Amino acid sequence: MDDAIGRYRLPRTPLEEAIRLSPEAPYSLRARFELLKAGFYESFVLDPFQLVGIGLDDLDHQIAEAKALALAIASGADAEEAAFIHAIDLARASQLAPPKERRAYAGKARTALGAFSEAYPQSIRAATAGVIIKRLGGAE
Repeated sequence: MDDAIGRYRLPRTPLEEAIRLSPEAPYSLRARFELLKAGFYESFVLDPFQLVGIGLDDLDHQIAEAKALALAIASGADAEEAAFIHAIDLARASQLAPPKERRAYAGKARTALGAFSEAYPQSIRAATAGVIIKRLGGAE
């Protein structure tokens, strides 16, 4: 049990080893997606904008991985989740970045959240995206 987040963390080593040993194997994409989800959901307790144990460098890595996975994953639900994580991580980075970089992250986040809402209009996450876009209005 991780006291900082109040739940157990995903054992990452087996997934990381599987990717390292065979990055082009069919299971590698699934392993990468599971690591992405763990990195996202284990970075907060209740509010994804109150980060726990994650810095801007970690977020930048997650942003790049989420964007790549959203394009590579064939499953609709998993692609949706990867796209959502990508957009939310951009919004979170807009708060964590140095002041000079916040505007760029906020703009990218608004674009990603808008694209997400258009791509998945029936998703409950699309409603959340709209709320976060409004929240970003004052983040600049």
